[in-house]
Amino acid sequence: MVFLKGHKVNIGKKHPQTDETRKKISKTLKGNIPWNKNKRGYTTKKKGYIMSEETKEKLRQANVGKKLSKEIRKKISLALKGKKQSTKERKMRSEIAKKGDQSIFWKGNKVSYGGLHYWIRKNLGKAKKCKNREKQIFDFKCNKKSKRFHWANADHKYNKNLIDWMSLCNSCHKLYDYKKHLSNIGSRYGSIKNKI
Repeated sequence: MVFLKGHKVNIGKKHPQTDETRKKISKTLKGNIPWNKNKRGYTTKKKGYIMSEETKEKLRQANVGKKLSKEIRKKISLALKGKKQSTKERKMRSEIAKKGDQSIFWKGNKVSYGGLHYWIRKNLGKAKKCKNREKQIFDFKCNKKSKRFHWANADHKYNKNLIDWMSLCNSCHKLYDYKKHLSNIGSRYGSIKNKI
């Protein structure tokens, strides 16, 4: 088809259908079997569709770390307002709300390094002083210069035992780990390889 210069082509534009055209379309389609009839997982609402564990894991991995915007949160809260929760939902929420070893997310000593330190800060608070500075407990003195404090694990087994944790300044913490052959803190104190 040849178009003259300046001819406007209606590509991608929706043309409004008249009532007569709609009636004709509906008549021709009556009696036709839809392509997705009796096919599980192809319906619009996916009723009765069961996801495989592999698919669930893929979806979980894809959504890890994603945060909803404030606008979407507002929309969700407005949509849920006035809706009553079922007894099943209430039970689930109460299970999630449980703290400590009563929680369904409790991992015990299999917790990650970051998760463990978060748990320690939650239970013992922020580290504000150096135990070695107040009373010398190690074979080295505190330099009393560091203003940053950490929670250090005494036996380096990293178990959820609050007694095994002590508050140390940054320099004492590094030296303590170095003396126990746990870190290589660079040229100032020598290499960990030389220490062993």
